[in-house]
Parts: sequence; C-alpha cells; structure tokens
Amino acid sequence: GLRTEFSNRLTNDLKVNFSTYRKFLNFLNNHVPEGFVNVNSTFSDSTTGSTTVAFGVQNWVPERDASDVIQIVDNLRYKMGNLNFVFGTDNNINHITDRLSHDQQGQFYYNSITDMANNNPYRFNRKIPLNGTNPAISVPLIELGLFAQMETNIKPNLNLTVGLRWDATIIGSKPTYNPLLDKDLGVRTDVVPIDLKNIQPRVNLIWDINSNGRDIVKFGAGLFASEFTTQPITFSHIDNGVDFRQIDIRSNVPIPDWKTYQSDFSKVPGVDYYNTLTTKQPATVLVLDKNLKNPLTFKTNLSYYHYFNQWLRMGASFYFDNTWDNFYLYDINLKHTAEFVTNEGREVYVPASTLSASGTASLPILANSRISSNFNQVRMFTNAKWASKYIGAVV
Repeated sequence: GLRTEFSNRLTNDLKVNFSTYRKFLNFLNNHVPEGFVNVNSTFSDSTTGSTTVAFGVQNWVPERDASDVIQIVDNLRYKMGNLNFVFGTDNNINHITDRLSHDQQGQFYYNSITDMANNNPYRFNRKIPLNGTNPAISVPLIELGLFAQMETNIKPNLNLTVGLRWDATIIGSKPTYNPLLDKDLGVRTDVVPIDLKNIQPRVNLIWDINSNGRDIVKFGAGLFASEFTTQPITFSHIDNGVDFRQIDIRSNVPIPDWKTYQSDFSKVPGVDYYNTLTTKQPATVLVLDKNLKNPLTFKTNLSYYHYFNQWLRMGASFYFDNTWDNFYLYDINLKHTAEFVTNEGREVYVPASTLSASGTASLPILANSRISSNFNQVRMFTNAKWASKYIGAVV
C-alpha cells in the first residue's frame, strides 16, 4: 500500500492486492462414462427391495475452478474541524476461467443386472460439446464501488456517521447467441446485464448516555447491495443450447464398448453420433435476465448495553433486515396457464388426458408442458418479485 500525507488534514491511502484461486478435480482412474444399474432383490423374509448401483461415477471430473482478482482500494481522508470525511473507491477486476464438465462423460442406464450382463442399456444420456472439446469459459468481471462518508460528534457524547455508496458489476463477455430461442420465446442468450442503480445511503449513531462509557446506545440503518453470483454467469456460457447439447436417448440406444472406453474415451458416442441423429432433441438452456438487478437489503439495528467493567456487560440488540430482488431461476418455457389444478391446489401443466392412475403413464411427459417444443427447460436467472424479511433479538 501507499500512504500519502498532503497535510495534517489531508491523507490518501492506496492499496493494490492480487489473489488467485484454483480448484482442480482429476480422474482417480481412467476416463470412462458412468453406468447405472437397477437392482431388485427378494429377501429371506419374502420382502422385496430395489436400489440403483452406480459405477464410474466421476460426473464432475475433470473440473477447473479458477479466478484471478486484482483489487484496487483508495481512501482519501479529509479533516475539517469536527468533521471527518472519507472519499473512496473499491474495485475488483476478476478474470474467471472455469472448465466445468458435469454430465459430459456420458451415462448408460440398465434395467437389471441381467441387462448389464448382456450389455443392453435402455437409456443413454450425455451433454456433448459440439466443437469436440470442452474449452475453459473465460469471463472477465469488473466490480466497481464508490463511497463517501462523514463522521462527527454532534455532542461530546453523541457520534454520528453518515455515508453513501454505489456499486456496479460489468460482465466482460457475452454467451453465444441462440437464434432459435430468440425466434421461439423472444429471449436472447447473448446478454450482459448491468445494474447502475445501487445507491446505498447509510447512517450510524452512538450515544454515550452519561458520558462515562457505561451506558451505550447504538443505532444503525442502511442499504447494502449484493454481488452478482458468478456460477450462473459461467453456466450461461455452457448451457446456451448452441455450444453444448444434451441428448437423452431412450430408443435405439448405442451399445457401450466399456473395454475400449477404458483406453480411448473419444470412442464414447459424442459429436459424430449427435450428427447422425435425424431428429435433434430439445435443448436445455440457462439465460441471464437482461434486466438482472443486484439484490438489495435494508438493514437496521438498535442496541443498548450497560458496561459493568472492561470484561462484563449486559444489554439487548434488535435486528431487522428486508431483502428484495433475490436471485432465482424461473422456467420461461413452462406454459403460462396450468392444464388443471388438483384437489390439493397443485397446478399441473400437462393435459390430464396424458396421465393414468398407475404405471408408466402416471408419470408426466414434460414435453407436454412446454411452450416451445424445441427446448426443454429454459431457466432464466432473474430476480424474485417477493421480499424476504429477518427479525431477530439478542439479550
């Protein structure tokens, strides 16, 4: 850091920090798909049970979580009589380079041990990188912060601090554009939302009732903006329905060659197999709301404490928080109106005529609940319309 004293009333503190984060997950053994086998058993007391046995379970491998952050903080302090001012800026330049490979190994499903012995899977599922590789996602993030603060003693036993802060996050790269999603649902994937309205006033009062440090009342209130969470930003670059496509094959399932896969993972059905499919399956997409806002929390607290000595005090504190614009995922490809409502009040979005009381037909076909048949879930990372409150007290 660099500290500069211009005069006995004006000083400046500049700090530059660098931090780096790395998390790697690698294969314990060979790079192979996952297998799932349904096992049904009859026990000695004639009861039955079923479970699913998994092997090759390395769904999140290989994985790389990486970020490099440069933080620049500058505080300019100015003293004028009984007034102490601080003007500052707090900025982070964060470069994210993640490689996430969940669901990309391939998954074969068997109905029974016999089917596994005969290598007769009933299902194959895989998220396929259509360029043949799984490149790292590179996303620069710039987090900006400006603030001003004034602190003074209104009376010898009454201290007041007021401040104002502004924050914003700039996303440096757009996800790939999906023209079909834009055509079907009017939603673009290549968006980089920015919220410039995060103005946060704050106030704090400290009252030494008898001016002897024994009875202290504190009050604080203000607005606090949350940071953008980075995982949805990363996944919007992966699950855009263009660079990667999820397939879920239930008929004409490819027969796995487990022995070959042990030595050559490229033989697992991938891009070449996807290109042979006459009917391309609907894509699953995660998209950022172009109007995404930072969650904002109003916080307030009031406390009173009596200090008997330096190590013993007694009192109470009251807290109230109210947060709005919380983040959540909303499926925008779900029908806007339910097909029917159950007696319990549960909305069902598939036609009742497609369901039966028992058997496989009792399970809903999710495609029947979609607005666009070209997509499965289209999850928008957006803001909730409701607020969450917290009230607490400590005695």
